[in-house]
Amino acid sequence: MKFAILSISVFLFSFCFKKSIYDIRINKLDGVETGMSAFIDKKILITTVSAVKPRLAFLQFLDSLKKADKELIVMVVPAADFEDKGNEVKFKNLNDSLKSEIIFTKEINVKKIAGNNQHELFKWLTHAEENGHFDIDVDVEEQMFILNRKGTLYSVLPKEAPDSVKIQALNQPVED
Repeated sequence: MKFAILSISVFLFSFCFKKSIYDIRINKLDGVETGMSAFIDKKILITTVSAVKPRLAFLQFLDSLKKADKELIVMVVPAADFEDKGNEVKFKNLNDSLKSEIIFTKEINVKKIAGNNQHELFKWLTHAEENGHFDIDVDVEEQMFILNRKGTLYSVLPKEAPDSVKIQALNQPVED
């Protein structure tokens, strides 16, 4: 009986105090650290890109999504796991040329294989015990993670997903 009560208590404690996406902090490309809590009550799209050769067409697509929905937070994460180190100046120039409000982050490790070096944002996005839904690794750049206004991860889309599917996923009325 004591074991059952202890097990239930541990389960309830871990469930009630599970880390939220809003507890995580990330460094933006401009060097400013921001908490994901700045995006409470906003739909968030987080995507990885090549740190060396991001596709301009993909960034333009993201820019068009942001312009179509001013409430949408679009965060672009250069992935350190796929290639050599990227060029921050190149990303700053891309951001300036797009003239949008896309958030570019510093280059980070996104894959599970990075272990303790995997950034905490991607630990949360890729582990079901963190996000409560998906246990999936980042396998290619341009993989998209979509969270609803309550911070619930509800969609993970591969690079190959057609743009129409990506738009449909963003427009889903998903509630907790």
